[in-house]
Amino acid sequence: MSITDLPSFHDGHLDGFITTGKTVSLYLRTQAGHKFTLLLGEPMVFRGSDFREGNILFDVKVRDASGLAPAEIAELLELSEVHAKVFDYERWLSKARENSLLLVESTPSYGGEFTAVCANIQLSDGYQLP
Repeated sequence: MSITDLPSFHDGHLDGFITTGKTVSLYLRTQAGHKFTLLLGEPMVFRGSDFREGNILFDVKVRDASGLAPAEIAELLELSEVHAKVFDYERWLSKARENSLLLVESTPSYGGEFTAVCANIQLSDGYQLP
């Protein structure tokens, strides 16, 4: 899937997610009520937080993970201050480049949000169980 193929999820909803280890299924709904499953293949990192009833999205973005700054990587991996000073950012970025990893992240207007680094994404109509 092309990074630009995602529909607008502005004022849509993050209805939930299921992780299986090899995939993460994100259940998203547009403002108009159209349901989608965004499947993240081979996730290297996945974080979901602050889920509440309603979870309104501001947006969902996908970008090349090899362009992350060291501070973004430290935050993504939740590195302590000590570990952040000794972490091999170049090695991590090299792996991201070699594997064409993607960063997928949401910005909430209210409630839950997610951030992931994965090998590929696939968008399907409706809610699909893994």
